Amino acid sequence: KHLIGLTVLPHEKQNGADLNYNGRLSVTDLALLIQKVEQKLDYQVTLTPTLDQMYYEKQQEIQLKFSAWVSHGEKLQSVTINQTQYDVEATEDGAYLIRLQAADTPGIQTLRFTQATLSGGQKVPLDVTETIGVLKSVPHVEGFLAEEQTDTAQMKISFTLEDEDAALTAAKLELLKEEDGTLLSVSSQKVDAGFQQVWLDLEENTPYTLSITAQYRRDSEQLSTTENHRGSLSVMKQLQLNLDYQFTFQGLQSQTQDGRQTTVFDKGQPIALWFESSNATQFQPERMIVNGNSYPVQPSGTGYQVLLEGQTQTGAKQFTVEQVILENGKAFSLDGQNQI
Repeated sequence: KHLIGLTVLPHEKQNGADLNYNGRLSVTDLALLIQKVEQKLDYQVTLTPTLDQMYYEKQQEIQLKFSAWVSHGEKLQSVTINQTQYDVEATEDGAYLIRLQAADTPGIQTLRFTQATLSGGQKVPLDVTETIGVLKSVPHVEGFLAEEQTDTAQMKISFTLEDEDAALTAAKLELLKEEDGTLLSVSSQKVDAGFQQVWLDLEENTPYTLSITAQYRRDSEQLSTTENHRGSLSVMKQLQLNLDYQFTFQGLQSQTQDGRQTTVFDKGQPIALWFESSNATQFQPERMIVNGNSYPVQPSGTGYQVLLEGQTQTGAKQFTVEQVILENGKAFSLDGQNQI
């Protein structure tokens, strides 16, 4: 009766009855209504995703918004993406929203829309593809350990530079020392991802700073975006070498050059000072300071020997061993059993 004008359909209901969207009610609209009731209508769905961002963390929730046009005034109920059905939420601006999860591995994730389910239960095939990126994990330092190596008088540094997704672009290890309130570089070396082990030569009882720095890029570089996923890390560790050498000095005696113990020498005859010494490192005595003069040390039997020049005058002469210096430059000042 609405088609022949017996009854006028209220204006607010005319848009819903105009099933072919031509601006007027006709027999065609009636035919479409019958087909709709019998679920025989040929529905069409046009869907356009609108992403707020291109890259996501692993397994992060993705709120995917899209606009959709559905023929014959139907509404969306769900969409199927990568063979999984997701219910849709209507937004205030007339769009739709679905919630899904990013992959658990980094790289490109393709979202394939293959089907739309309408509020009346009708299923409409789709062929829409959207692409997002899953970010690589941030590199980090684990298991840092600094150990004094008494035998070599060094500091052994070990740590692991974790980079499970190969995001690192560069990394280095730098040793710094403070001078006049400024940190100055002592040494620097490139490091790679994985377990690191480094031996450092440090001045004893001197504070140092060890810096581990790295640059990384977390995205795949395959998507066009203004998002910046570059970053850097910096780890600073304070170091100081305080070795216990367990140094000993004993058995000081005077000898002739051929090793015979004596306290009486001819004028001008070389005087040998023999002593025993030990320490916890592999470094042996190299020099000895006697009466303010430096002399080389040589191994001699179970100990060490220093050869002094002969005396030009007769009479008693006292020799004081003031310091023993090891091969690594470590000096020990003596204050007992050091005179003869």
